[in-house]
Amino acid sequence: MVRHGETTTNLEKIATGQMNVELTSIGKQQAEQCRNVIKSIGLKPDVILCSGLNRTIHTADIINQVLGCNVYIRPELDEQNYGDWEGKRWDIILPEIEKDGENPPNGESQSEFYARINSAIEELFDVFGGTILFVAHAGVFKCMFAKYGYPQATIENGVLYEFKFSTSGDELLDVQSIRN
Repeated sequence: MVRHGETTTNLEKIATGQMNVELTSIGKQQAEQCRNVIKSIGLKPDVILCSGLNRTIHTADIINQVLGCNVYIRPELDEQNYGDWEGKRWDIILPEIEKDGENPPNGESQSEFYARINSAIEELFDVFGGTILFVAHAGVFKCMFAKYGYPQATIENGVLYEFKFSTSGDELLDVQSIRN
């Protein structure tokens, strides 16, 4: 799984949610570095699944330059809809999050978001076989960590993360970043 490359709103510490924003030049470089890591370790996904937002699509396209596999745009993997928070600085909305949780006014509650992502990922595993490379958002990572009771961690832009599951697939054992 890869978090999209850096965006202008990441740089400015603005809640982006489902706003369509572009990668910065650093974000493009991060996607290129991730592409190079994927090539160097010989990872050959059968498909790339990304959200319907520009930042993931562009990151997936850069990564796919060396893979040449099918890329499927899946809007059900979009970041949480932050409603009234979208476009606001994180330092302004953090007091609201600390008070009421990550439940933005006129947006998608955290429980609704987690339910959407969990349902989407289960469905996508049923639809697509083999090795899947997800290009997604920090919120999708947070959802995966919460689902499996894995400690929350900072997820860097444009870095490949490997999720290691138990043999039965019901326990997340480890998440590791893979770099050159």
